[in-house]
Amino acid sequence: MEARENNFKSIVTNENRLDIPFFQRHYTWNEEHWERLFDDLYDSFINNTTHFVGSVILKRNGGNDNFAIVIDGQQRLTTFSILLKVLYDKIDENKRKHFENCLFETYKDDSPKINHSKIDREKYTSLFNNEIDTNAKEGIFGCYNYFNTRTESKSNDELFEFMKFICETKIFVLVTLNANEDEQKIFDSINSTGAPLNASDIIKNALFDKAIKINNEEWALKIYEKYWESVFEKDDEMRKFWITKIGKDARTRSENLLHSFALIKGFFDSQKDKLSELSLIYKTHISSLENKEDLESFLNEIKVYVNIYSEFLKITKQTFYKFDDFKSRLFHILNISDIMVFIPVVLYIFKTKDLHKQEQMCKVIETLVMRFYITHKATNGFNKLLSEMLKKAGNKDSLIDFINNHNSFRLPSNNEMCNKLKTLWDNGDNKRANLILFWIELFRRSKEQNTKDIVELADVYSLEHLMPQSWEENWHQYANNDDEADELIYQIGNMTILKGSLNSSLKNKDWETKLNGDGKLKNCIKRSADLIVNKELLDKKAWNKDEIEKRTKILSDNFLEIWSIK
Repeated sequence: MEARENNFKSIVTNENRLDIPFFQRHYTWNEEHWERLFDDLYDSFINNTTHFVGSVILKRNGGNDNFAIVIDGQQRLTTFSILLKVLYDKIDENKRKHFENCLFETYKDDSPKINHSKIDREKYTSLFNNEIDTNAKEGIFGCYNYFNTRTESKSNDELFEFMKFICETKIFVLVTLNANEDEQKIFDSINSTGAPLNASDIIKNALFDKAIKINNEEWALKIYEKYWESVFEKDDEMRKFWITKIGKDARTRSENLLHSFALIKGFFDSQKDKLSELSLIYKTHISSLENKEDLESFLNEIKVYVNIYSEFLKITKQTFYKFDDFKSRLFHILNISDIMVFIPVVLYIFKTKDLHKQEQMCKVIETLVMRFYITHKATNGFNKLLSEMLKKAGNKDSLIDFINNHNSFRLPSNNEMCNKLKTLWDNGDNKRANLILFWIELFRRSKEQNTKDIVELADVYSLEHLMPQSWEENWHQYANNDDEADELIYQIGNMTILKGSLNSSLKNKDWETKLNGDGKLKNCIKRSADLIVNKELLDKKAWNKDEIEKRTKILSDNFLEIWSIK
């Protein structure tokens, strides 16, 4: 291994091309990174100083074809090359010849010097062929557009001098590996403490590095496309879904999935292993896969669970739910609550083909989530119990016994739930109350005998306090002070869901006006009377303490009927 200061021109012209392995992650830098890089480079140019950009690690090819593999630094190399392409496009045509070997592959004028990873190769190549989405704000094209804007006001001569400066100044540290050195060890050492890559990226790199070593790159690419790209990286929507951070510990969905899979398979022990060690634990397991069949089987199993988890991808504002669809109901509640600690158990449950067993187990998990979510009780400590919990997840009674007898769970009791439903005070409780009322509405519809009633609803409703939070003007007869008012306003019985928010001038009106409208404004409670939770309000001549408490009792009974472990 050799490390030394170097400039961009030397790094790229010493090779015919630079290859970014097909399995490396997509281009992730954004405007914050672009701005910092451009400002630092331009300030150094104006002041004639040196700015250190970062390190680049290359592994030279051992054959006759003169190319190097980019082990680390693909984000900064990509960004730097795009900046140079912007400058190249703006300078006089007769000056471009000085930089062609920095941007284009030797002997191939139309191929970029950097052969990009599979995800970004098409866009990156299109950019160098001057096929650019000029409206893009993100990714490869967004980077080009940003630098294009930043350089608009600068003269041709200044851009030429700037381009010379950043090409020839030693602003990189180049680390070069020989063909026989293990790049994965180097890669691990530079990424194990920092955060250029998340656990999913490191695991993916380890998997397909192993595939190349077991067989060859052609086979590795084939199984990558079949088992990884098709489910994690098929399009931009899917990529964004998997890199979205969720849960209290803000891990990406892909990390959450891979952690769940490791728990289910048993090579991650929640009692002793740490989430921060997930990639290391995976790499240890991957090293034990000795042949093509073992590795492909392992990837196929991951794909099975990815497809189950991908049901979350189908949840949108347009999704229609019905109470008896227990799978969609659970996914919706998990999505709203953002309580993802039980995902390993959920995936394990849905792996079974027994629908009756799925429904039984989902009811248990859903009750756990709702009771902890509504009462704000912390669930972070449950991570350590997951391995043990998974052993019980194949049988409803065993799982219930585990929950009831494990002190760490202490499932909120019925009394605690009823008390909480009388005191939904916090800002986040509007979201919780909306969730409760939405599913109670669907629960009641599922009980209706009238088949004409629509049993499916989309979650498009807004929460309304019947006795308003600003109560003093039109509701003063029901309370003597703020404390008395709050005891009524924040009960679940004083809340409902409407098709659209009431006009601000109507929200605080008296009961008769809020219920029936004033003849001018479009919305009122009566306009959402197709909802069962609102039909029961239509004959109320007054809305007072007795009515609120009576409705709170009814809704609390509904809650306990839906979300109890029996």
